[in-house]
Amino acid sequence: EEYHDNNCPCLWSAYLPPAVQASLTRELHDLLLLELLSHRTAWCLRVIPRLFLRDMRIFLGGDMDFARLVGLHYSPALHCALLAEALQLAPPGSPLLNRDTRDILIHTAEELAKSQVAQNVGLASATQTMATIAQYELAFGHTRAAFLRIRNAIEVARLSGFHHEFLRDGIPNDDGDPLRKLCYLSLLVQDTDVATHTGQDVCPYEHPFPTSYPFLSNQLPPDVRLDSETFVQTAKLMRIVAHMTSKFSKEEHLHASLVTSVENELYDWHRRVPPSHASDTSLSPAILLMHMTYYWATMLLYRPFYGREDAREGWRKYSDEACKRFFTTLRHFERNITFKHAPLTLVNMLVTAGAIALVSAAHARPAQIILRERALAYAQMAADDLLQMATVWPCAMQYGNTL
Repeated sequence: EEYHDNNCPCLWSAYLPPAVQASLTRELHDLLLLELLSHRTAWCLRVIPRLFLRDMRIFLGGDMDFARLVGLHYSPALHCALLAEALQLAPPGSPLLNRDTRDILIHTAEELAKSQVAQNVGLASATQTMATIAQYELAFGHTRAAFLRIRNAIEVARLSGFHHEFLRDGIPNDDGDPLRKLCYLSLLVQDTDVATHTGQDVCPYEHPFPTSYPFLSNQLPPDVRLDSETFVQTAKLMRIVAHMTSKFSKEEHLHASLVTSVENELYDWHRRVPPSHASDTSLSPAILLMHMTYYWATMLLYRPFYGREDAREGWRKYSDEACKRFFTTLRHFERNITFKHAPLTLVNMLVTAGAIALVSAAHARPAQIILRERALAYAQMAADDLLQMATVWPCAMQYGNTL
């Protein structure tokens, strides 16, 4: 067998801290890690499960010299960081759910990642470890720490020349390393997500955001091509969000004319979504999240102008429709995927959607009783869903109570 499984003759717990080893069996370790990789990682391709597990077997089944991390999709640091997230999925009452246990894993992951950076080995997995730690910090409402972690990851990637894998001397670099390309693009997507939800500026791009990603199709195994295409579409969409938020943040007084170019970009993105990804009733969690990201981006676009006198006719309608489609897709996600497997980004999008629903209700005219009641129902739905997600993502409790 090429990939890691329960019979894999490797030292699976070699880098796990003693406190974790004492409570975690091999069987539960594999079960939780596989559950996480199956449901939580496709949205921004932090890892490719198949390749992560393959390289986990390669590294932990060998002499475990850090020099062997070059070119691998696995590292002990990333292993510890992902496992800290996976422990959220442990059975009720398990000591593995203890925050202190997960904090120890995160600390171990951070120290191992620093060691990789210092040795200049496995930098793709080291930066993805930092990004995963950013998600962990955000889960507990530590917004500043989360922002600093993701920004540090991008700084390491840039200092290591990851961005030159796309362009070299201003010319598209078709021979760039596919792992470094994938990692850098994933970091940009995650940075846009974290920055948008923590109220920070998105990371400035040193070169045009790539709009074509043939390296994903050419380099990934056939069984992950669908997820890679979802990532391609999501990356393009997040590029529009980055452009929009950057553009809006530079203007002291927002003018209605700023909306037009972003509207066109969103329309063009939606028009070009391939048929395989066009349905917002898909059974793929990544595809459902991609569509909810589109509805979220639409709400973000019109939010600054909601209720303003200079807002053009139809903008409120577009925002309300995006809100409606978001919650419809969310219900489909709940039925087929469950909130237990919702990524943290869905919590953040849901906060925006709930807030938009409240604004819509507040601006409804006296005669618009149905519209107002529907908006209030969506806001209540958002609050209830956030409280459900709080069992996995603690920050959702505060957000739900606020709504």
